[in-house]
Amino acid sequence: MLSKPASRRTDATLDWKKTPGKWPDWPWGLWLSRQTGDAPRVYFALLGGVVFAIALALGSSQAAFAQTSAHVAEVDRLNLEVEQLYQQGQYPEALKRAQQVLAFAEETLGPEHPATATSVNNLGFLYQAMGQYDQALPLYQRALAIREKVLGPEHPDIATSVNNLSVLYQAMGQYDQALPLSQRALAITEKVLGPEHPDTAVSLSNLGNVYRAMSQYDQAL
Repeated sequence: MLSKPASRRTDATLDWKKTPGKWPDWPWGLWLSRQTGDAPRVYFALLGGVVFAIALALGSSQAAFAQTSAHVAEVDRLNLEVEQLYQQGQYPEALKRAQQVLAFAEETLGPEHPATATSVNNLGFLYQAMGQYDQALPLYQRALAIREKVLGPEHPDIATSVNNLSVLYQAMGQYDQALPLSQRALAITEKVLGPEHPDTAVSLSNLGNVYRAMSQYDQAL
């Protein structure tokens, strides 16, 4: 927003017709007014230019939003292809496609977009399914970090990431790492989704599995 210079103040309310020389002397507008002798018309023209610039910026923002939405939709579509390949047991093909999807998401949406986090998570899931736990762990951790930053600590997607990490730690035999994660996932789903939501049931089951693996059967019941 354009502001009046503090050094050019007047106690009287300006009347543009009577006192054309006392209006705010923004340098670029002042020069034009001196050339034309018509201060109001010049400034109204300049105001029109500002309005046009704002409208142009809004149009650009809308175009950028539409482009981002299209990229998100494409990432979602490609991730569905990854899931289908996994369900068909085509793990190498699914892994290759998941790597491509992640590269596309990072390039078009950036490294900290929720859709990028989903792509990171999916790649980690595939590595876990193939028994490559050392490859899966940093990917799950990265997906969780992205989601915590952009979605907040109590979003349902946080519970998904935390549960995935817990299951991975269980597969690695690191139950002391898995237990607090399962407890956190359950707390999130109960608070955000309610005690009877299917995701809450998944979190409960996962927590029970950890307790059983630790031989804490009274807690698992």
